Amino acid sequence: MDKDSWHWDILNKARYKLLIGGFLLATIVSAYYLGYMGKRGQEQASFEDELGASVISGADFLVRMQNTDGSFKYIYYPESNEYSTANNILRHTGVVYSLLMVYEYSGEEKYLWAAEHGIDFLMRHVEYMDEEKAYVFFNDKAKLGGAALAAIALAKHEELEATGEYRDTVRHLVDFILYMQQDSGKFTSFYIYNGEYKSPSDSQIYPGEALLALIRAYGLLEEEEYLTSMEKAFEHYSQAFKDDPSTAFTSWTTTALAELHLIRPERKYVDFVFLMQDWLTSGQYTHGADDPRYLGGYGPGVPTVSAGSKTEGVADAYLLAERVNDRERAERYKESMMMAVNFLTQLQYTEELASIHPDPEVAVGAFFHHFGEYSARVDYTQHCISAMIKALTYHDQPVN
Repeated sequence: MDKDSWHWDILNKARYKLLIGGFLLATIVSAYYLGYMGKRGQEQASFEDELGASVISGADFLVRMQNTDGSFKYIYYPESNEYSTANNILRHTGVVYSLLMVYEYSGEEKYLWAAEHGIDFLMRHVEYMDEEKAYVFFNDKAKLGGAALAAIALAKHEELEATGEYRDTVRHLVDFILYMQQDSGKFTSFYIYNGEYKSPSDSQIYPGEALLALIRAYGLLEEEEYLTSMEKAFEHYSQAFKDDPSTAFTSWTTTALAELHLIRPERKYVDFVFLMQDWLTSGQYTHGADDPRYLGGYGPGVPTVSAGSKTEGVADAYLLAERVNDRERAERYKESMMMAVNFLTQLQYTEELASIHPDPEVAVGAFFHHFGEYSARVDYTQHCISAMIKALTYHDQPVN
């Protein structure tokens, strides 16, 4: 039996139990429907227990990936039991943020401790342009996304712990984001690139991260200029997306605009979120997938663990649809969210699946790239457990 068949044989046995009672029905389509919609009582408890266990297992993997200096090993290769020597401060900061989400979800102090240890490492890479503006400098680069994710993570820590320790840093990071915004509303993606003050390319991800940093900083500091910046960015990026849509842009932007809508309930934000998510979810494998493993993932081709990051935005679009009483979209986005997290459980190392590798105890809980490529970047796990926490938190709590 070849390697991929080995994995799929174990996955068949170990992961499809999450599809709650699904295979009692005549077709896989109906099975998935029961799996993510579920029933109350025992089946509902089973869904929450199984998905909650996936979250905790993933978070424990991230904790195991933390080095003594607070950084995280970036990529683990379970098949050879080796680690990448590379590092990425944005992935690091995203892991910190997801561990804070797990702490909020579980109440387990070990995740807060790991997040704070990660913050200590992050803070050693915060540098200042002047007394008011700070950025994250790592590997000869200062990226818009680095400052944005740092502000998001530190604002989350302040939300949960209210220590006041990072309020000024959040302000200085967001002042840098404001500095990086052009008159058109567009954000410059890089402040320093390979040691030079230049921005060689435009990131499709960083603008959404910047928008989320602005709204989270507003929640902490209540500075109106942050909302003004978001409005300015919205005018630019809503048109840019219509001209050239990008999956990388949708998730962080959706979350940011859904939260902005709570403060400024304008229909244009709703319409743009729905435009993005209708387009994104049209690429999801649903009832027409030739391979049953693909259901809930995203095409074209073999679906990957990127369904995790996509689903973070879908989940917030679901809450927004509930809020504005768009029942058709609420049901569709909820269906997409639940199918995606079911798909993602197939890409997580269980004890049984990890047992075929040299050091099973290290691999357990990690999410790998796709069927056929089993490396485990920490951001794969970060996005998947964040999406699962949203699914667990949102699926039974409609917000009208």
